[in-house]
Amino acid sequence: DLRIDKVPPLAMRCELAGISVFTKNQGCFNSAGYFFSDYAFGGGDKKLKMKILYDDQYSKTWYVDLYVGDKSINQLIAREGFVTLTKDRDLPRDFARQEEYGKAWPEEHKSYVKQYFDAIKENIRLAKDEHKNIWYHGDVDSDEDDNFPDNTGTKKGGKRGR
Repeated sequence: DLRIDKVPPLAMRCELAGISVFTKNQGCFNSAGYFFSDYAFGGGDKKLKMKILYDDQYSKTWYVDLYVGDKSINQLIAREGFVTLTKDRDLPRDFARQEEYGKAWPEEHKSYVKQYFDAIKENIRLAKDEHKNIWYHGDVDSDEDDNFPDNTGTKKGGKRGR
């Protein structure tokens, strides 16, 4: 008896680990998709590789670092200012615990994941500093890009209401 539900899947759902495409700006969202598809699939005989950072068996999702050749698409898309860092609370709990299948990650994997996230954060910071794509107006959550004389909205030494 051949049943489709007995056939193993030919593909797994994958997410670029720890980064999220900013969906509030449709233009940048579309540009991110074009950037990704051009880099991953555009022209030439490109071979994709991935490093699985976490295998979430509950949601049947692999959290991956995707490569074309020796370049990480995750890092490139962060550097171009198309993504934000996923909040820890939005990642699977075991990802933060650094364990899988009830076992702690090997030190080598912990080190790779730490280096990966440090690089992602640095690439996002550089994109913010250069006001690229979704960071066109800077970091709207940061006081550094505000034009106020100080954080309270008053001039230093000045009095309000006069």
